[in-house]
Amino acid sequence: MTFSTHQQSSMALPKTIAVLFRFTHHENLNG
Repeated sequence: MTFSTHQQSSMALPKTIAVLFRFTHHENLNG
């Protein structure tokens, strides 16, 4: 279970960064 939780967190972090980066990049294009 610990491994599963760790794996999920490891995948969630890059995903959040990707979404945040995309949102920021989109805002920059609009700006």
